[in-house]
Amino acid sequence: MREETKERLLLRMRQVSFSYDRKPLLRQIHLDVRPGRILGVAGGNGAGKTTLLKLAAGLLLPQEGTVERFVPEGLCPVSYCMPPGELPGWMTGRDLLAYYRHFFQDFRRQQAEGLLDSLGIPRNRPLYRLSSGQAVLLSLSLGLSRQACLYLADEPLSHIEPALRRDVRRFLLRYMPEESSLLMATHQLGELEYMLDELVILHRHTARQIETESIRSQYGVSAEDYFLAETGRGKPEAGTSGEGQGERREEP
Repeated sequence: MREETKERLLLRMRQVSFSYDRKPLLRQIHLDVRPGRILGVAGGNGAGKTTLLKLAAGLLLPQEGTVERFVPEGLCPVSYCMPPGELPGWMTGRDLLAYYRHFFQDFRRQQAEGLLDSLGIPRNRPLYRLSSGQAVLLSLSLGLSRQACLYLADEPLSHIEPALRRDVRRFLLRYMPEESSLLMATHQLGELEYMLDELVILHRHTARQIETESIRSQYGVSAEDYFLAETGRGKPEAGTSGEGQGERREEP
């Protein structure tokens, strides 16, 4: 686990509410993101995970409440790692490098080129011709090459063959800048738990934020089991042995 700066915040949400077509999705959400943290956002389909990320990014505005971003000098507030499906499929890696360089002044093209080369991702191949794993790694390379303090990723392991998921997890651990944080929506808690410092559970329009170490010490269960209990699918029992490792570290 990287050294944390507990007295500082990168993102603060207070009493944030959001609805689609007058149907409540998020209601009175509170969320704090501190430097040097990886947070997993978990919830069922339609719980509001993507909406929460877009509110954090400023791509959506809250209908109630406030979203505050605290930006260290020389950095941008957030970098939203666009899912491959939201990028133009006809663009090559070279096209996307130029696209990011044009739109984002904080984009470090040389770093992104180095990442793509180290990952073996061809720059002259259209996005739609890459494998699902390569497309995700390309998207993450672009997003992480911005000089941001908070990175946002929406289901980075979705639609990736199991053999490539470990590569994505290792990539996130290796290339996230120090003192930055990652807010990540996921359905794969079991596969990502060892990386997570905190869990944000979206259920019935509300959010609960809890440290994964507190889950293990207080309930003796994994974050995934705790999530299932909080959403009515199981029951955590203090003292039982849980899965997962507490601190973020290189995957064995």
